[in-house]
Amino acid sequence: ATASDGSRFAVVVGYGKNMAQTGNDDIYLIKYNPDFAGMGVDQKVWAIPPYDSGYNDYPNSVLFDPAGDVVVVGKSCNAAGDSDILLNKYSGIDGSRITGQNWPLVIDSGFGDDEIRALVIDTTGNIYVAGFISNSQANRDWYINKFSSSGNALWAPKIIDGGAAMNDNAIEIALDPSDGD
Repeated sequence: ATASDGSRFAVVVGYGKNMAQTGNDDIYLIKYNPDFAGMGVDQKVWAIPPYDSGYNDYPNSVLFDPAGDVVVVGKSCNAAGDSDILLNKYSGIDGSRITGQNWPLVIDSGFGDDEIRALVIDTTGNIYVAGFISNSQANRDWYINKFSSSGNALWAPKIIDGGAAMNDNAIEIALDPSDGD
């Protein structure tokens, strides 16, 4: 996934094997300069140390917030063998992971796989996410939520079950231009 800010800086997020003996997949994030001329071969502004929860980690979406920081969402696997919702935030200046607030934010339903597939950020920095969360019958239901720029939940999660006792997956989210929600 990729994103660019108002100054045309770009970030690219992906995953790959780590160098540790565990060999699990980790999240990689790189920021590139928009002015490639004169920068030589390497246009990187910064690259983060891979995000490694100790298990497989996979990004699904990335965006800049209004302050220029970078939000990455996806999933982080756990010791139980399933995945949890993952939201992480990085400084747009140097790529350092923002900590001390609620980052990284990991949400586990306790019933199976959970994952964020999409995000959008409003002009005040609020983060809206969509994906799925497992229910007590181990089926997936839509998961939609809104977080502040510091990672505090602003809504109670919106859990939507399609009703057929099957898997439901939210794959995209957008803001209503008339009211911003």
